[in-house]
Amino acid sequence: MKKKAKNIVIWGLGSHAKNNLIPAILDSDQITLYGIFSRNSQTVSQISGEYKCSSWNDSNDMLADPLIDAIILSTPPGLHFDQGMKILASGKHLWCEKPLTTNLSETLQLINFSEKKNLAVCESLMYLYHPQFIELKKMIRKDHLGAISIIQANFCLPTLDNPGFRDNQSLGASCLMDVGIYPISLILSLFDNNSIEVVTSKIIINDELSYDVSGITHILIDSNINCFLNWSYDTAYTNEVNIWGTKNNLHSNRIFSKNKEYTPYFEMRDTNGNYSKTDLPSANHFKWMLDYFSKVIDSEEKINQQKSNILKLATILEKIKVN
Repeated sequence: MKKKAKNIVIWGLGSHAKNNLIPAILDSDQITLYGIFSRNSQTVSQISGEYKCSSWNDSNDMLADPLIDAIILSTPPGLHFDQGMKILASGKHLWCEKPLTTNLSETLQLINFSEKKNLAVCESLMYLYHPQFIELKKMIRKDHLGAISIIQANFCLPTLDNPGFRDNQSLGASCLMDVGIYPISLILSLFDNNSIEVVTSKIIINDELSYDVSGITHILIDSNINCFLNWSYDTAYTNEVNIWGTKNNLHSNRIFSKNKEYTPYFEMRDTNGNYSKTDLPSANHFKWMLDYFSKVIDSEEKINQQKSNILKLATILEKIKVN
């Protein structure tokens, strides 16, 4: 018998929620857009009317609704901790945009509180659920690249017309937590059972803005795979991973962010320099991610794995901040 779709509420209605999350939910048969909440009453009225879903004038009224299974927190990172604690206190599962919080201490508090409440916490890193990443992980596990010596991953954003929280320190502005989290999570997710060491890192802080705007880190896997990860604001758009192995070198573009129509690919060079290209299926990685989160709710093993992944990432991010 098919399980009933989970009732999902989106808290926060910025462009990401409107352009990515709502379409993904509407395209899913695992979850239902039960409701929306935002301080912007005009946006709430427009969207709730268009999609015939619930809305509330106060967050406490929303949190009191017993029909909600999980709440997607799509607000600025600086608000995640307090709002996340309220969501868990109300007995709802928490699905949160990355980063879960802006520091390790708050992440630990949220995870510990979720344990007491027997609730799931999921951190949204959508690219991990795309066939592009899944196939890359399979290739490494099956030794298609041979012994890997170097991994380089870069994620850089150009100057944005509407940066939103990204230029507001009180809302959690941080290039590391906004952009650097992607290449760093890539390494942890590809090598989730390996030892990870932060060798060195450099975070560039804009003194006038008082938050970090770029960074680089050198991470060592099992004492023999060197990973060089770069991230930045206000540079030409870059979104790629390069891997050097004894059998093949691999390059893949748009490993982190892409639209659902994008056809990803792997470019390979073998030991003799021969070139080959493999196309991969396009997919809506937001839908795949949210469908998976709906399964997490029903599995203690998946709940524990999600929390373990969140804590590993938060711990490494903290080490990079102070290295």
